[in-house]
Amino acid sequence: MKTHSNELKELIDCMNSSEKKEFFDKNNQNDSIPDYLILFKALENMKNEDESDIQKQLNLKHYKRIKYYLHFALLQYLSTLEKNNIEKEVMTLISVSNMLMERSLFLQAKNILIRAKNKAIDYELFPFQLIIDEKLFHVNGHLNNRIFVDAFLEVKNHERFNTIINKIKTEELYKHAILKRWQYYEKNGAILRNKKQTSEFLNLLKPYVTSINENELSTKSKHDYYSLKASYLREKNNIKEAVRYLEISAQLSESKKLEIIGMLPQLMVSLNNLLFIYSKYDMLDKLRSTLDKISANLPSKASNKKVGLVSLLVYESYYCKYVPDYIHRKKKLLWIEKEYPTILGKERTLRTIQTVLNLSVAYFCDFNFKKALALINTLEMREDFLNFPAIASIIKVYKLILYFEMEKYDLLAFSIRNTYRYLLKNQIYEQFEKAVIKGLTKLLTSNTQRSQREVLITIYNDLIQVKRNEHENSIFQTFNFSGWIKCKLERKKYSYLMTVD
Repeated sequence: MKTHSNELKELIDCMNSSEKKEFFDKNNQNDSIPDYLILFKALENMKNEDESDIQKQLNLKHYKRIKYYLHFALLQYLSTLEKNNIEKEVMTLISVSNMLMERSLFLQAKNILIRAKNKAIDYELFPFQLIIDEKLFHVNGHLNNRIFVDAFLEVKNHERFNTIINKIKTEELYKHAILKRWQYYEKNGAILRNKKQTSEFLNLLKPYVTSINENELSTKSKHDYYSLKASYLREKNNIKEAVRYLEISAQLSESKKLEIIGMLPQLMVSLNNLLFIYSKYDMLDKLRSTLDKISANLPSKASNKKVGLVSLLVYESYYCKYVPDYIHRKKKLLWIEKEYPTILGKERTLRTIQTVLNLSVAYFCDFNFKKALALINTLEMREDFLNFPAIASIIKVYKLILYFEMEKYDLLAFSIRNTYRYLLKNQIYEQFEKAVIKGLTKLLTSNTQRSQREVLITIYNDLIQVKRNEHENSIFQTFNFSGWIKCKLERKKYSYLMTVD
């Protein structure tokens, strides 16, 4: 078995100081320190990713074998740190029943398996139910249990088996649907800008949200169904019903809590879904209360907590750009700017784009154009930024406005040409892009206040037409382009730019 150095280092780095000390002390029972613990200490203190220096310094015989032993010992130790949860409890009961069967204590094994089965039923652990049923079949065989045989051969037992199988199939089906939705949003930068995209999206979801009997769904499938149904209704412009389904999901997650290892707490998922729809339809009071609820209910488990923090970064930044009077706005913006590089990392590019754009617009509203531009520049330096052309195009157009506000007219003229070529190449030169780029080009050649005002009025009227297009109006939630022009025309501060009609 080959053990990669980075895997060992990752295992060690994921442990806190007390865990490292406990691992070392438990394994250091002899007068001399074992070689694998010497390697453990060396890797713990390793500052770079090159292990060759450590290998030379330690000069240990059978170095690869020692690495393997350390890796195995670490895994064994970390497995003891798993907190109590229902899956672990059920698996422990199954293990105990196995031990009892090995010792021919079949009656006790049967009683333990029945306890495990009841827990698996209560928490809708369907695969575990099948495993337990298989073991009960064998243990009752050893007991020559005629009552079990009679019950097993009844029709209702066969129906129960089919019910479990169907529940598993349905959960798998909805899991695929959720991933398909995610894939479609990623592909389109979370913005559906035309009728064709909306139609494709509705056709994608339709099989999963029509002619469904909710009573036949497991709790997990219900949550997925409610989420998909809300997405479907939202694109159908039935916003009230979309919100209702997501709120039902949140209520269900509080009333029936399931423990599934590796899965986010359903309450966190449901609240995150509500954040999306509250933000999309400017339900700012509900958005604020949901953000506060997520903050108060952040999971203690690091991986789950991180997902909650990701949502907070995206939607706190969204809220701050819409609500300039929010009492904690300055504090929140500083927190977002400090934490987003670490929390979002290199993997969550779309989330990073959304967060940084929101942050930039918030500073734009504060008239801090230099800060707003610096943030956008960090986005464009990301290697995968252009993998999201739908939102990248909006950001490039927004950047032109930043240049205009900063009076970088030479840079603006050059950037207009580059942006125009990019939009044409990616076939994104639509009514919105045309209105802004043509307008800014005319503004560069307008020498009087009167001519500039006429150009601004033309751009505003063109953008209002775009805003009335149900497939394009989501653009203005990233940055209110028409609101910006209206503020300029009426000589208003930009503080409430995002809420200007």
